[in-house]
Amino acid sequence: ACRATDFDTVEIYKKKNYLKMGTYPQTKSEFIITKLNEVLPMFRPAKNVLEVALDNPNFVVHPLPTLLNIASIENNPSGWRHYIDGISPVISSAIHELDKERIEIGKAFGLNLMTTIEALKEYYGNNDSETIYEYVNSDESPYKDIYGQNVFGRYVSEDLPYLAVPAKALANIAGIDTPWIDTVIQLGSMIHHK
Repeated sequence: ACRATDFDTVEIYKKKNYLKMGTYPQTKSEFIITKLNEVLPMFRPAKNVLEVALDNPNFVVHPLPTLLNIASIENNPSGWRHYIDGISPVISSAIHELDKERIEIGKAFGLNLMTTIEALKEYYGNNDSETIYEYVNSDESPYKDIYGQNVFGRYVSEDLPYLAVPAKALANIAGIDTPWIDTVIQLGSMIHHK
């Protein structure tokens, strides 16, 4: 969890304990993971690249809070904290519903995905938090001092088209109903006029 603070400076708030990695073709995974772990020993093999994509919690924790907090972001873009100011107990509950849809999509394709709360605990440190809201406000959270956001920033402009939209396409193939994913995609598309 980090932010660029200048053109040549990055402030690191907390390092993930590990990341899943997959390659295409899959036969290259072991070689690539071995090489990457020589430089930064934190990569674990995923079943395939689909698991890496669907196990990425960004489309669960980024677009929905951003889209539900547009006025707050616009009124205080440099001081707004996405995770602390943007994830309330009610928004956290909605995130968990969205996360259930992601997990169901993974199951349909033979993947045993982690819930977002499980992923956060594995990435940054385990505790007894039961909700995203509790976790982002806990001592293990790397997010307390991350400020600044833009309604047209990467939390929507990247995470919707590159994570949520492909997940929705997979849900369509599997015949899974995804009202939360549909809502986030539709709202983001309408706000961004894309």
